[in-house]
Amino acid sequence: MIELEKHPVETEVGDQFRECIIMTASKNQKLKMRDLLEMSREIGFLIEESQHADYFDPFAIMLAELFTEYQDYGRFPNWIYNMDDVKEVVIDEKTKDLLLQVLDDIYNENRVEGRERNICIQWKKTEMNEIWKKYLESLIYSLKKAVPYKETEEEIIERKKKEEKENKSGKGIILFFVLMFGIIFIMGVYILYNSVMLLRTEKILQGIVALLFSAITLFFSGKLFFGFFKSLFK
Repeated sequence: MIELEKHPVETEVGDQFRECIIMTASKNQKLKMRDLLEMSREIGFLIEESQHADYFDPFAIMLAELFTEYQDYGRFPNWIYNMDDVKEVVIDEKTKDLLLQVLDDIYNENRVEGRERNICIQWKKTEMNEIWKKYLESLIYSLKKAVPYKETEEEIIERKKKEEKENKSGKGIILFFVLMFGIIFIMGVYILYNSVMLLRTEKILQGIVALLFSAITLFFSGKLFFGFFKSLFK
C-alpha cells in the first residue's frame, strides 16, 4: 500500500467506508468481496448514475488493496484496523470484473460525461499520477491472476432465501404506501364530487375552494400512487 498520507481515501468519507468494511467483515470469518461491493452500493459509495461513475474510484482501490493484501500475506499488514478474525477473503467473477473495469478506467484516465476523473485531477495536482499508475498496475495484475470463488450449493440457497425475504419485505412496504395513497386518492375524488355539487347549488366560493383542494389532493396522491405501484413490479 502507498503511504497513508498519499492515499486517496485518507478522508472522513474514507474512514466511514473502512468502518462499513469492518462491520461487514465482523459478521463472517469468510469475507466475500461481493458483500463489500453490495454494501458499497447500498450505503451510496457505489452510485449507478453515469455522471457519478468516478465517485467509487478511491473505494474500488481500497477494496482491491484489501483483497490483494490478503492474497499475498494471508492477513492485512497495512490495514489500520483489527481484521484478525477474517480467515478467508474470496472474490467472485462479477465483482472481480467490476473492480478491474474501474481500475482500468482510472489507469487509462477514461473521462466521465466528458470531464476528467476527480482522482486523476487530484494525482496530477500533487504530481503523484505516475506513481499511482505504477501502483494500479500491480493491483490490476494481482486481481487478474486471482481465481474467482464459486459459491457452494448451500451458499446459493442461503443467498436466494435472503434475497427473496428482502424482496417480500420491500414489496410489503411498497404495497402499504400504495394502499395509503390510494385511500387519499379516493378522498380526493369524493371532495371533487362535493365541490361539483356545491357549484351546482350556486355556493360558488365553497365550491371553488373544495375544487382547488381536490385538484391538489388528486394530483399529488395520484403521482405518488402510480410511482409506488410502478415500483411494486420492478
